[in-house]
Amino acid sequence: MLLVDSRTADHAAAAAAETPVAFFREIHARSRIPVMLAGGISPRNVTNILKQSGAEQIDILTGIEERPGIKSPRLIEELWTQMGGCTYE
Repeated sequence: MLLVDSRTADHAAAAAAETPVAFFREIHARSRIPVMLAGGISPRNVTNILKQSGAEQIDILTGIEERPGIKSPRLIEELWTQMGGCTYE
């Protein structure tokens, strides 16, 4: 699997930049293996990002943290709620 992320290896701990949706779509269209989208995904934007990208796999780390390294049960629940409203055309 390939991972398309807004972060780079030398700045992995940095705050995520804008989610690379256009780049993901280009790589996904050309790849013969699964491609995962990451970077800047949170409960507030997950529905829009999934609809724009068509991603079947996403990686969410800091988008559901209440502070570095600590996941928020409230944000996780909100993420699942938002994803439940996603439909693909």
